[in-house]
Amino acid sequence: MRILDDRAVLRARTSRYGSLERCKSVGPIEAGKCIAEGNSRVFGEVELNDYRFDRVTVADLPMIDRWLQTPAVREWWIDAEGNPADPIGASDLGQRDVDMWIVSWKGLPFAFMQDYDPHACEGHHFAYLPAGSRGIDQFIGDAAMLDRGHGSSFIKARIATLFASGVPAVGTDPHPRNARAIRAYEKSGFVAKEICSTAWGMCLLMEVQAGRS
Repeated sequence: MRILDDRAVLRARTSRYGSLERCKSVGPIEAGKCIAEGNSRVFGEVELNDYRFDRVTVADLPMIDRWLQTPAVREWWIDAEGNPADPIGASDLGQRDVDMWIVSWKGLPFAFMQDYDPHACEGHHFAYLPAGSRGIDQFIGDAAMLDRGHGSSFIKARIATLFASGVPAVGTDPHPRNARAIRAYEKSGFVAKEICSTAWGMCLLMEVQAGRS
């Protein structure tokens, strides 16, 4: 989960996770709204098609800012120095570098998610993934939705949509000590590869290949 722009070696992805103003390309799904259609399997105790992904708009920014102030998000949505991430602003929206989403469950918005093209940034730590792959970052902003299986479920729903659009692999890079996030990724099918130091700080590189989630 992170972000950076040109001014600070890409500004630490809006921190560790925000909008890569030039290091991520537009995603394979251009519609303003995306539903995990065709994924009616039950994953844990929730159905994947209960999740909706709406493109972030200016009207969503106050809600995202409130989410960024919650303890669970502040602990890990950080820059390379471990400081709280910069807020996501209007200038981060509507650009070609990253697709940003509000995740809702049965009509309740509760999480932020983004996906990006790691090959759009020279030397990115996921550059080894096949062409067309995506990287993802996300957080649950509504504390009442934590520890209920939603993290792994909406991640599973989103990567199913990406794979259906032809994406061959998806990578993510939680902090090595972020045990909750790592568990969610593992439940979503991600496999841990290695811990490395990146422009966004220490990361555990994890990936999932199409057909293996």
